[in-house]
Amino acid sequence: MRFILSVLSKQLTGINLKKPLFQSIQRNFNHLFNLNNCLLNNRISCRFQSFESKSNEDFISSTSHQLNCDIYILTKDGDLQVHRGPFDRAQICQQYNLSPRDLQKLDTNLLINVPIIDIRQNRFICFSFRRLRSLVESDRGIYFVPSADKVIGEPFGIKDAVHWERIAQAYNRNVRYIYELYNERYVTCNRTLNNNIDLIPFEFRITEINLETVAHQLKLKTNELLHEFQNVRERAYSRITVVRLRELALLKEKVDKYKRNAELAHQSILDVLAHDEDMIGMYLTDNRKRDISDHIEIELLLEACTKQMAEVRRSISDLSDSVHTLESATGFMLDAVRNELLAFEIRINIITMGFGVGAFITGIYGMNLLNGLEQNPYTFYILTVNVSYGLNNGLGKTPQMGWNSWYNFWCNYTEKMIQQTVDIIINSGLASVGYEYINLDDCWQISRDGNGTIQADPKVFPSGMPALIDYVHSRKLKFGLYSDAGYKTCAGRPGSLGYEKQDATTYASWGVDYLKYDNCNTDGTKPEVRYPVMRDALNATGRPIFYSLCEWGVDTPALWAADVGNSWRTTGDISDTWDSMISTIDTNNQFADKAGPGGWNDPDMLRIGNGGMTDTEYISYFSLWAISKAPLLIGGDVTKMSQATLNIYLNSEVIAINQDSLGVQGKKIVISSSQLPNASNMVFLSDCSSIKNIEQRQKWMYDPQNSRILSNIDGKCLTIEQCDSGDTNDLIITSCYIDNSKAPCQGKNQQWTIDINKQTIVSQLNGKFLSVHNQNKRIVSVSSCSQSDSQTWIWDQTNGLLKHTDNGQCLTVEQSIEIWAGPLFDGSQAVLLLNRNSSTSEIITVKWTDLGWPANQWARVRDLWARKDVGIFFSSYTSPEIERHAVQMLKITPIQ
Repeated sequence: MRFILSVLSKQLTGINLKKPLFQSIQRNFNHLFNLNNCLLNNRISCRFQSFESKSNEDFISSTSHQLNCDIYILTKDGDLQVHRGPFDRAQICQQYNLSPRDLQKLDTNLLINVPIIDIRQNRFICFSFRRLRSLVESDRGIYFVPSADKVIGEPFGIKDAVHWERIAQAYNRNVRYIYELYNERYVTCNRTLNNNIDLIPFEFRITEINLETVAHQLKLKTNELLHEFQNVRERAYSRITVVRLRELALLKEKVDKYKRNAELAHQSILDVLAHDEDMIGMYLTDNRKRDISDHIEIELLLEACTKQMAEVRRSISDLSDSVHTLESATGFMLDAVRNELLAFEIRINIITMGFGVGAFITGIYGMNLLNGLEQNPYTFYILTVNVSYGLNNGLGKTPQMGWNSWYNFWCNYTEKMIQQTVDIIINSGLASVGYEYINLDDCWQISRDGNGTIQADPKVFPSGMPALIDYVHSRKLKFGLYSDAGYKTCAGRPGSLGYEKQDATTYASWGVDYLKYDNCNTDGTKPEVRYPVMRDALNATGRPIFYSLCEWGVDTPALWAADVGNSWRTTGDISDTWDSMISTIDTNNQFADKAGPGGWNDPDMLRIGNGGMTDTEYISYFSLWAISKAPLLIGGDVTKMSQATLNIYLNSEVIAINQDSLGVQGKKIVISSSQLPNASNMVFLSDCSSIKNIEQRQKWMYDPQNSRILSNIDGKCLTIEQCDSGDTNDLIITSCYIDNSKAPCQGKNQQWTIDINKQTIVSQLNGKFLSVHNQNKRIVSVSSCSQSDSQTWIWDQTNGLLKHTDNGQCLTVEQSIEIWAGPLFDGSQAVLLLNRNSSTSEIITVKWTDLGWPANQWARVRDLWARKDVGIFFSSYTSPEIERHAVQMLKITPIQ
């Protein structure tokens, strides 16, 4: 029958189909052919299930053609329709224009070995992933969800009610997550666009959310496995038993399984990116004929999803490495125990003389006498607490804490002033909470003697440097010095270039514990070449010396310094202002995944209490450094410190976040705009994101009908602020006017003329040009025509960037609400709710799903600055009003 239908179909293909009769005949035969395919496929897939059963309820008959699942349909408007199964397979094939192979990929009863994104050109996109089977059309997303009471388990159809109920729940959770995310992102937020939610094709929206859901699912599982690993590791600390080894083996199997899942999910996206015809086929709404390379929009979307999946893959790979390392460490421990037992046996045999030569040789060679790892007393800790990211000198397991002279005294300090500083750090309680390094910055050195040995300035240090170091050590603190990977320091004193070995030997002989190494007056070679020379010199002394790279982030040391130093600067020098501080931590955040025990990102010192910010802003400063696992180095005069400043530095609960032994740098997990009525956001210039990972806050749309420039984040309009109160030049992003006749200035302050040829953007309110401030290049405003480069812009319609021609930076929305978070050793999360708004208070909500936890989780919330428990919350926590430039810092602990 199948053969006959196939032949007839081919014969009909050659007939002139311009006549309606023949068109109808071929449609009917094609439908019958597809229907027959579906039926044949189902007979084949069910035949191995047709054996005797003790209970008819345990098996589905081999003659069944039912698809045992529910179908959820997410519409373009954000509605979710649920259709309860089972369904006839042939009807599903007909209804959704599927082939049998397509249906197999969507059948939740069949296991998926390799995730796949399958494109049927201009018809639909099929997503077949673990716990997510979806069909995406131009106006709806169709999801196949198993019914726990209908689905067939494996092997051979045997039901496992608990197992399949969990699977069904997982599918259901994913669909609900997709539904909520779609509505939040594309329905609620787009109401300000006058219901014009078609700026982004529906299939692109759902593709992005589907892949984001897959990554979210893997992230949740990674966090769950990380918590399990921490428990297994803790038990391994206390005692290695057969039970512990079995736990470890099972954990290893699970982690490797999910690592493979992450790799395959990542590869499925890469496979689509590798084929131009697939990307072209994903244009379902705009299905015009395209050139082979005309797919920039979907390519950018997939590139962003690839990066997100790669981050998840990297996290679970790190966990896998830690599990395998723990497995190796337990082997070393067992070897060590065996060696001790064998050694004891040999001693007994020697004493009793009751052994032969053979037994002696066997005993000797049965021992791992030269196992260097066992000889290091810190081996087990180093191997199992985390994979070591930094210089292998045993230091920097947590970020360094202490005091530095530069931002306080510059070059104007004396031996007595340093001793007074040491005394204050002891007496104020700073030392007791962890501030242990006393670091002298530039200007301590004056010259070299005839042998080339570095000399301290005798006028500044009349007792000599060794005496001062002894004083510091006598107070149970540690001492640090400064030098430079150049011929001279930044202040013109002798540098260490060419003298690395000699200087390192001198530092070690004095008892130095810390070296800050600067980057001025060099020979022109790259820091990657000069900095390892001092590392090797310090290692050769045999004294553990913390090695701090101060290269200002110029050559992106976060990407290469992990095996060179214990910390590395990611930014230039910080100023005592809010703008400098917030810009610095933004830059540092980009390298969050590069830090860990042994090696830390360093966004410069803490200039808290020096007068450039309010106490509220200083609390935000300290909190951001703490959660970012940044070095906590006081850069101020502790002898003149106010009680408010001292209280900030002494908060032991916030310090505990920074010093947590898990050593995972916290980072931004949510960035959003204010939800307050008529809220606005500032705009500024910032470095353009990579073309493969364009930030939404740098994407813009132009609405030619209303002459508006809209932000991609939430559809708000670029607006001249307070247009009716005089000659204003300030710009904000705020809600677009619904009725211009009732709006300020009749809406002209939201209307712009873009001239692509002249590269100008002109306000229709006053004829002024979009401009960049001449001194502060971050500030964007409007000004009268000056015919200068400060008023020229490149409008990239392909990716939505507004790029300034003078400095190449992009117009960016400063969103006021941020949530930062990072996991802690005990399974809880450090969470920072930050209000960057410059004028108003904000209420911020953190969802447990933002933290990678299930939505139905209970958790205990503690406020670390109030130093009190706030309460126990389900699914999320909403803050009280957080004032401008302020934070609420929390420790959130899940309740099992």
